[in-house]
Amino acid sequence: MLPALRQALNGFTRRADLIIRQLSYSGGRPTRLLEACQVLSELEPEERDQRLAAAGLDLAGVRLALPEPDSLRLYTGRPRRQVQSRAEEHPALDREARRRLIIQQAVELAFSITAGELREYILNALHQGHSLHSQNLPVRDARDLLLNAHSIEVATPAADSSEFRFRVTPTGQRVRSDHFDQLDEFIIELLERTADTAGTGQ
Repeated sequence: MLPALRQALNGFTRRADLIIRQLSYSGGRPTRLLEACQVLSELEPEERDQRLAAAGLDLAGVRLALPEPDSLRLYTGRPRRQVQSRAEEHPALDREARRRLIIQQAVELAFSITAGELREYILNALHQGHSLHSQNLPVRDARDLLLNAHSIEVATPAADSSEFRFRVTPTGQRVRSDHFDQLDEFIIELLERTADTAGTGQ
């Protein structure tokens, strides 16, 4: 009995709240309704009936529906987001972590090559010639060996210049060199750029 009574009371409270809200949103001037009633009461019955009938015709297309009170939810606004603007302090790296970081940076630097370095390496290997086989590239030190392993990358646009370009053509053969037991063979050629090839990128 008590739960049913409590539920009915809650429903009544929500309906009353809805009515109060609708009245507050209606313009805040309830005296207009009272004034209209006062005017109608002073008219003759026949004229009053005509005006009420005309108003009824005007309101014939208006449909009024009240929402289900159980579906109403009071808007309380969004909770403010907490933004942590303080920079976090990271603990200092210990000696072993610093050592690993230095080694990693040194290895990355040692094994990094640029397009300019690769281009100069191939040009020095070509001397006055225009082509050579990839297994014949000279290796004088560890740096040359690294450039040798990346030699076919010389055909990328980054290694080209405005005067010449490289062309790398696979022969389909697998060969052996002084530093590799087995590797694919390529022919590396240096081609001069002409007006035609400069426009087509070939």
